[in-house]
Amino acid sequence: MYHKIVVPVDSAGHSKNALIHAIKLAQQTSSKPMVIYINPIIPLYLNFGLVPVRKYVPLENSDALDILKDIIADMGIPPDAIDRRAATGDPTTLIIKIAAEERADLIVMDNKLFGRLAGFRNISNSVIKHATCPVLVVK
Repeated sequence: MYHKIVVPVDSAGHSKNALIHAIKLAQQTSSKPMVIYINPIIPLYLNFGLVPVRKYVPLENSDALDILKDIIADMGIPPDAIDRRAATGDPTTLIIKIAAEERADLIVMDNKLFGRLAGFRNISNSVIKHATCPVLVVK
């Protein structure tokens, strides 16, 4: 049924349950989950003159693949049990883009992904609205 399951994760640990569910689904369907770590960007407003300048900076300075490797190791998941990918940018946009590029059959994500960073914006709702494949939200 599912050939490619995409699971976005964050370093705050909110996505642990989603990853566990995705691995169980993958085992039942003989598929391999694609775990993606997105280093979110945050807006930085600078006002050096009359017009404020808006720039974006990564939330974390370390390498995203190293963070993803640590998350997977902390959960005791064998490295060859999953595919990995990392990116820096807007979480909603990148989750949808990567799922499309990977031709995902399903996105499994936590409802608190990037919790405080999202502020008033619920990332899981945005992904549900714009994704081209089904989305399973785990709480």
